[in-house]
Amino acid sequence: MKSFFSRLLKRWYAYIIAIFFGITLSCLYVDFTGQPRAEETITFFVSTYSTDDSKARAALTKDAPSYLKEVNLVNIPLSESNWEYYFVNRGLNHADVFVLPESRLTSAMLTEQFALLKPEVLSSYFSYEAEETGHGIYLHHKGENKPSPFLFTSEEGKDENFYVLFRKNSIHIGGLYAKSSHDTALTMVKHWIDYEA
Repeated sequence: MKSFFSRLLKRWYAYIIAIFFGITLSCLYVDFTGQPRAEETITFFVSTYSTDDSKARAALTKDAPSYLKEVNLVNIPLSESNWEYYFVNRGLNHADVFVLPESRLTSAMLTEQFALLKPEVLSSYFSYEAEETGHGIYLHHKGENKPSPFLFTSEEGKDENFYVLFRKNSIHIGGLYAKSSHDTALTMVKHWIDYEA
């Protein structure tokens, strides 16, 4: 028994290091296995005049597929002074679906970032009106007054067309992207387009 304790005292640092690595590896394992996979997470980037996203969130999660573990809604009002920063860092780098006004869209952005709409794919989800470049679905026509979970007119009365756009390489856009395995974005956006207050 004495030799056991003497060996333990001689190598105490090795046991501390082994315990440290064991705890670190356990934490990493739990962290990685606890994170939802890409197909279990969907992110929406919304930029309207709304500061309250509760109606939009409720419409999205209403019939969310059971395999989704995380539905993220990033709501950045158009009045936000750092809008471009949020659009690039929280939108373009992470989001699958976008709600954007016509004034913030450029032709280069449309072709580089967003999926080209295919009428034959979309017709099975909803009747749609694609804007002239074929990248966005009208969510709001200027001057329109139909129910919506969003605020499309500013306090000053500014009104414009708003579109739903899909990130080009999202795995949630079904037949709009060859490598997409889920049509989650299309089915969830339908709740915004067919919204009733």
